[in-house]
Amino acid sequence: MTDENEISNYLKTAQQNINPTGILVIGTFSEQGPKKCSGIEIKQYSETTRTERLKKIFEKIRCISVEHRTPFDTVQSFVVCRFRKLQTE
Repeated sequence: MTDENEISNYLKTAQQNINPTGILVIGTFSEQGPKKCSGIEIKQYSETTRTERLKKIFEKIRCISVEHRTPFDTVQSFVVCRFRKLQTE
């Protein structure tokens, strides 16, 4: 998802459908990752930008960086984060 409306809708769906104190795990291309994947434009995130985007509804538990070697012998960098849904009153 690269379109702002798609991203907002995805996050709204997650907020509405994850149980209170539920867990969201999300992996995205990192800022060191490619600009395109399979010829398609992608959106890159860092731990900071991912956390900032979700902070109103999810608390960061942990993020890790993952290096994936493709069948074409290139490396793609990802950031994978785990978040806990914040309690709402």
